[in-house]
Amino acid sequence: MKKRLLQAFACALLAAVIALPGALALEKANTQKELTYGGIEWYIDYGGLADTLAGTALDSGSIDREDNFGSGSFYAPDWISVLTGTTYISDGDKDCGGSLKLDTHRAKLSVAKHELLEAEFYFMWNPETGAVEDYTAEGATQYYMARLLLKNGWSNSEQHFKDFVSDLRGSYGFDVYSEVGGAFHNVEYDYWVDPDGAVMGVSNTGGGITMAIMAPGAGDKLAKIKKLVR
Repeated sequence: MKKRLLQAFACALLAAVIALPGALALEKANTQKELTYGGIEWYIDYGGLADTLAGTALDSGSIDREDNFGSGSFYAPDWISVLTGTTYISDGDKDCGGSLKLDTHRAKLSVAKHELLEAEFYFMWNPETGAVEDYTAEGATQYYMARLLLKNGWSNSEQHFKDFVSDLRGSYGFDVYSEVGGAFHNVEYDYWVDPDGAVMGVSNTGGGITMAIMAPGAGDKLAKIKKLVR
């Protein structure tokens, strides 16, 4: 009974956070490993990320690229999206940044033995300057989140997800935060927080696995951006 009440409370709290992005504080650290994707430095600008990716598998001719920046429709997701597996949670972070989206399904890349279908790198506007006309200008943006869409097994997606999380637990620790619920599709998600406050979460959406990693301090920086763009 107590467990059901706690789960109900967690779901209600998550729903409240989705309505008010940034309201939920991070849990305490449960891994000692630094959380990044591909060792890419947090908070570099658009040009810095492009230079980092140059010559890697994510910069091959078989990968389609799409820049999503502009006013009125592009988002800088808050950390709660790491848990839910979706980035378009509300319009609370609209106009706060954008992303570089890479369609990787033709490249046959893999992450933890799962095929990588899509990688998206999110940027917020620099909190010191706010939105500018040219997102490629030096210092205009700050990279703070990577979101990966991985192919899951259609025949037994739940077992594939459990195997995937098991591999990650071996790398990042078994003291993982694990929940089922949320305001979207009864999502199953697991996540880790490192000592610096970076967070990595994986969620099972049935047809695929979403893996997202967010930089330490991103929530505070996004809060500053929201004040500047309103």
